[in-house]
Amino acid sequence: MQSQQRNKRKQGAILGLVLVILVVFSILGISLVYQSSLDSVEAANTISSDKAFWAAEAGLQDAKAWARRYIMPYENMPGFKMSWTNQIGSSSFHVQVIPSPLNSGQAEKIYSIVSTGVSGVSGLRTVTMQCQIESFASYMHASNFETTPDGSPIYFGPGDRLDGMVYVNGQLNIYGGNPNPVFLQLARSAASTVNYQSGANSSVFQGGVTLNAPPLDFNVSQNYVANIEAIAQSGGLALMTAGQYSIGFNSNGTMTYKMRNNSSSPWGVTTTNSLSAMNGAIYVNGAVDELGGTVKGNVTLAASDEILITSNLVYNSAPPNSQLFAATNNPNTIVDSLGLVAVNDVTIMGTSAINIQAAILVTQGDNGFGADQRYNNIGQPSINLYGSVSQYRRGVVGTVGGTGYRKNYKYDTRFLANPPPFFPYSVYSFSQWKQTL
Repeated sequence: MQSQQRNKRKQGAILGLVLVILVVFSILGISLVYQSSLDSVEAANTISSDKAFWAAEAGLQDAKAWARRYIMPYENMPGFKMSWTNQIGSSSFHVQVIPSPLNSGQAEKIYSIVSTGVSGVSGLRTVTMQCQIESFASYMHASNFETTPDGSPIYFGPGDRLDGMVYVNGQLNIYGGNPNPVFLQLARSAASTVNYQSGANSSVFQGGVTLNAPPLDFNVSQNYVANIEAIAQSGGLALMTAGQYSIGFNSNGTMTYKMRNNSSSPWGVTTTNSLSAMNGAIYVNGAVDELGGTVKGNVTLAASDEILITSNLVYNSAPPNSQLFAATNNPNTIVDSLGLVAVNDVTIMGTSAINIQAAILVTQGDNGFGADQRYNNIGQPSINLYGSVSQYRRGVVGTVGGTGYRKNYKYDTRFLANPPPFFPYSVYSFSQWKQTL
């Protein structure tokens, strides 16, 4: 009897223990299910957030694609809207391009790009970036090729001095000597190395050098002269009769020109025009065989062939070279500007030192910005260039063997915001990426 009672008590205890275990396992199961649910929600939220981030990034890339396609201020792009929304699968992005308050009155525009990505109920991410459109007047020296047509390197050589940013798609070729060439500001190259010769080394880059930079797009430059031609025909001066022209700028704010049909013809009648009566564009259908003088005003001269600089070409408001090339120079005291754009070449004629104050662009051809006496022993006089020079293929002004000219170049910092009228744009630069949400 007692044995039966003890067995019943044991069975009851076991049953109770089983019930307790079942309760514990039930609680654990419920907890696991709950935790799994939380993990699923968190995973879903993470996936939504990631999708939103990549949608926001896609919005930035969309804004970049517009910039690379047109290379002009956003508000001038055909069919462009300053804000838009696109769907990417189950996600979407909304982009705003916000002009800087500094843009008023300046040619080279700055923008903030804000892109917000949305995915699902909880995915929301925002990324931002700053960008600025640059012109070919943004650089002291820029080129697509740093070689001759046969592939021979064109060097920066002894005595060359460049005070301004350099940006080249090809390899920088540096030839040492006494004194070494010197680059006072940042040099950028799309190449991965620098070609140093004759003892030159990285010390020549006093402002630093950046390699593997994104290349400038010179491919669109074929249309630049045609664009200026159209502008000149609507309020500027368009010299449409094909031939050779002589152009002189005058310190009273006028320019004179005369024409001949070919090099054996005599010059024709001289005509005078006021720069202030133009919209800032002059176009020549042919070559400018003579160019020089003093510019009073703001103008860009474009030629469908070449431009030959035969005498000093300076600004009426510029100080003497001793002040202009000094570190203390204040560029804002200069109120004049000149752009020179030629299809085939801009060439210096003569054998003497020459002063040039202008932004120069050669859009194609093999001679770039060069000198007629580049291979002759003329004593290496200086090209004192205050402004900028960009060229599809770099021209030769002198050689490391002592022929031709030496380069004394200083960048006109006014061109960072305001190049000469209608001077072609070159690239959009993007910076300051960050995630704000």
